[in-house]
Amino acid sequence: MKSSVILLSLISLSGALAVLALSARYTGFTVNVSASMPYWIWREASSLPVERGRVVSFCPTLNQTQQEANSASWLSKADCLDGLMPVLKFIAAVAGDKVLVSAEGISVNGELLQNSSRDNSALLRNGLVLEGSYSVETGQLWLVSSYNSSSLDSRYYGPITSSQVKGVYCPWSLSTTDYAC
Repeated sequence: MKSSVILLSLISLSGALAVLALSARYTGFTVNVSASMPYWIWREASSLPVERGRVVSFCPTLNQTQQEANSASWLSKADCLDGLMPVLKFIAAVAGDKVLVSAEGISVNGELLQNSSRDNSALLRNGLVLEGSYSVETGQLWLVSSYNSSSLDSRYYGPITSSQVKGVYCPWSLSTTDYAC
């Protein structure tokens, strides 16, 4: 009897979480489950421009290494064309910026980004972007998580196209003064 009550409670909780997740998706909210950004509820801020320093949701494209990472469940299946979940990242560089990839990390316009060195001990992340200097072209963005030094981001796969961006996001709070945007 007790185990059936626990099982029914777990099923009910799972159903409620699924309804909550679907509701959030259609109301401009998302829950971050990636270690690349703080675990938090994020709200879409469609009125904000896509610019350096903003957090964006984007659909990654898959090269061979990322396909292996996806099969290892680093990226959850969901909403994007390749069947992936959109991910949240900070915009580190925009068109016209100079990016330097080195052993120390990623520098943008001569400023080294916090936590931007590559974690070469991670099995699937060895040197996809060669060390060197890059000019960010029109329609490109470099996304780097300064929150997590082992984030799978532009330090490994290079720039993304701005067409991959699904929206600008801000951490959600009950107080409008607590938004980071």
